[in-house]
Amino acid sequence: PVIEAVDMPDYESGSFPIIFGDFSAYRIVDRLAMSILSDPYTQARKGVTRMHATRRVGGRVLQAARFRKLKMATS
Repeated sequence: PVIEAVDMPDYESGSFPIIFGDFSAYRIVDRLAMSILSDPYTQARKGVTRMHATRRVGGRVLQAARFRKLKMATS
């Protein structure tokens, strides 16, 4: 499958905007806990209470040898 990631750099000379390989060597860590913050003051005149939820997510490469980066060059 092909996945487009917005975190990768733009296509320009000398950049590495494409990575391919075996993504089973990449681990995604998702914490179960969620922080919720209530904000009753920002839109109090409208009778609305804002809720802000935050969740921690991370990831890392377990075996870097399973990935290759494609470097862009000018023609």
